[in-house]
Amino acid sequence: MSQPDVITAKCAVCGRIIHENQSELVGSPWELSVCHTCGRERMLNDDSILVRRKDPIEGAKFDINDVYIKPGALHYLTESSQHCWPFVEDHARNSTQNAPDKSAQIERIPFLESAGHHVSQHKTAKGKRLWIMTDREGVTVVMAPGEY
Repeated sequence: MSQPDVITAKCAVCGRIIHENQSELVGSPWELSVCHTCGRERMLNDDSILVRRKDPIEGAKFDINDVYIKPGALHYLTESSQHCWPFVEDHARNSTQNAPDKSAQIERIPFLESAGHHVSQHKTAKGKRLWIMTDREGVTVVMAPGEY
């Protein structure tokens, strides 16, 4: 009995071998793959801010590890005097527990979730949209929709 082929690729940045289970982009229609290490480095060099929680989020449906806040999202959060954590907590719980408007609903973004990510849309107190995306390893990005 033959074993199925394991799809591998090389990171377009560092050249490291990436196996299918190490990156959502391996074996996909994308021409280039990037390993998680180079992806994280790119986010840091892209003026993102890295934040980490000391404790896991209670009631989370999936792990949240490193959280990167992109510049546009940081601008929206600052202008509405809000912190990212209530949005990230709601994202991880798939709830609206921290939403100022209790009738609010978390909107899922199916075309982004198709790659195995957890993705949700939230609104700040000023009505600006934030997208939050978490990959299989718990790396989370808070961004304005135009920053994807």
